[in-house]
Amino acid sequence: MATFTGAEPARCVFWFEETKFAKFKKIRTQYRKEPSSRSTIYFWQKNFVQTGCSVPHAKPPSRPRVSDAIVEQISESFVRSPRKSTRRASRETGIPNVTVWRVLRKRLHLKAYKLSIVQHLTDADKVVRKEFCTQEDKKFLDSVIFSDESTFHVSGKVNTHNCRIWGSENPRVSLEHVRDSPKVKVFCALSKERVYGPFFMEMNITSSVYLDILQEFLIPQLDEDDQEGRIHFQQDGAPPHCLGELRKYLNTRFPGRWIGREAPIT
Repeated sequence: MATFTGAEPARCVFWFEETKFAKFKKIRTQYRKEPSSRSTIYFWQKNFVQTGCSVPHAKPPSRPRVSDAIVEQISESFVRSPRKSTRRASRETGIPNVTVWRVLRKRLHLKAYKLSIVQHLTDADKVVRKEFCTQEDKKFLDSVIFSDESTFHVSGKVNTHNCRIWGSENPRVSLEHVRDSPKVKVFCALSKERVYGPFFMEMNITSSVYLDILQEFLIPQLDEDDQEGRIHFQQDGAPPHCLGELRKYLNTRFPGRWIGREAPIT
């Protein structure tokens, strides 16, 4: 059977559409070739209706598969030093950076994880924590007041590290940043049974402002619920929370019962 190339199959399909019959005689006269079988012309016509092309396109050549030796070389490189960048690994191995990245994700199924910053613990902190864990106070969590503050922008500014949009495709969502947009600070505390606050303020939270929040807003409410002196007050390690005057006040108001940086309970 002769081979038909270029526009020849399309012309055969055109003749077929004119009469709904394969014109073998016209094909012989026009192209001086023995016509294809009837089923072949039907196939060309069906493919033309479905795809707009009489002959299926050949699949483009696929990207050559990375050899197992290169995969092993990249794997050994990151086993020796898992914190290196893909660019550094590319320079060391002579393998293109995009290949290194693709092998890590697609062949080795590895992901890049961020470091977590945690509070430094001294030897004294470890001793205190061990003693605390051995206590048999099953109602301890019932007595803890957890506190924190946050900033809310009128413009809707968000922390992009915490904001995620899940989907099968990137929605390309953006948020305009308004410089020096109005904002408000919010302080809140909560226990197992009650929420204290929220307390709103427009100024930045310094050590003196934070102390005023405790003395004027939070502590008067805690006094109503802390008749037996059992409440444990928790705060994070932000710099305004750790100055000497504030720690002195907490040691007086919650002797041995406050949790935070340089606190009796750390």
